[in-house]
Amino acid sequence: MYSRPFNVEWPFAAGKAGTLEQHRVIRSASLVGACTALSRVLGLGRDVLMAGLFGTSPAMSAFVTAFRIPNLFRALFGEGALSASFIPVFVESRRREGDARAWELASRIFSLVALALAGLTLLGIGAAELAVRWGAPGEQWTLILRLTQIMLPYMVFICLAAVAMGALNSFHHFLTPAATPMLLNVTLIAAMCLVAPRYAGAPGAPA
Repeated sequence: MYSRPFNVEWPFAAGKAGTLEQHRVIRSASLVGACTALSRVLGLGRDVLMAGLFGTSPAMSAFVTAFRIPNLFRALFGEGALSASFIPVFVESRRREGDARAWELASRIFSLVALALAGLTLLGIGAAELAVRWGAPGEQWTLILRLTQIMLPYMVFICLAAVAMGALNSFHHFLTPAATPMLLNVTLIAAMCLVAPRYAGAPGAPA
């Protein structure tokens, strides 16, 4: 006798919940897309500015090569296998055991990844130092190895940031992870505008 009204109202309730979920997905996708587009525009401005200031100088080539190494590890670990394996485990732990246990798991993973990457960074810095001391094949390779030593610690922070971004995404918080890449482009642009002119006349610096 009372089952019919329940059966009538249930599809409307489910439809309303589904509509709200769709709106949330569309809003999140729009937010991520807008931040990504702005980051690409800033990246284009960064590349144009770098090309105008440094051209194809040996220092510029060394910087691009050295900067590619930590970014390779970011693509392999931070945004690749690490994020792909961490997010499902974190979400499942939250669903089954609650937020406290999930954050404990995230803390352990964060610490383990930090230790592993720190060890890898120290190993890379030491290997580059040995290569320089034993005689790098030319001045260009010496510059690449020295820049690599400076940039390798970036690998630790960018991979840990990828883990943090995965945790934020699991809470449906997309603004900070989507906007973070813009900070790198803004920092590089600011450095080229404010710092590079102070070193005009140095080898590889803009005239």
